Amino acid sequence: MGRWNLKRRSDSLERITRLCEQLAENIRCTAAPLDKLLYSLASTAEFEDFPLLCPMRERSSGDPRQVLSAALARHGDALGLTVEDRQLFEEFIADFGVADLVGEVQRCRRYAALFRERHITAREIVQQRGRLYVTLGFCVGCTLSLVLL
Repeated sequence: MGRWNLKRRSDSLERITRLCEQLAENIRCTAAPLDKLLYSLASTAEFEDFPLLCPMRERSSGDPRQVLSAALARHGDALGLTVEDRQLFEEFIADFGVADLVGEVQRCRRYAALFRERHITAREIVQQRGRLYVTLGFCVGCTLSLVLL
């Protein structure tokens, strides 16, 4: 996986973490239906350009779980998500809105923690690979300059 794809994955995981955190907070405060929660989040500045939530801005988009699942299938590659990341998000989507209010808040927070762990790991990999690419570039440049002399 290239550095830019790793960076996209890290950024996407960070946004999914924030999504889970915001959902937990909004569920706790408003107890609004799932589609209204996702619609309001999709309309915020933080998530207005996030491909997984863009379809949620259409009020008559259907079952929110199916809409999110379709958006994940359509944009998962562009977001740099791995198969495991997608499976975790699919797992989150599948049972979303099934539990009672307190259970749903806890569930969103648990998934936020799982996505946060993945984000931290992805960010560390980006940093390590970034240093590696700089070092490799320097070595290749030195080698070429010696060969050309």
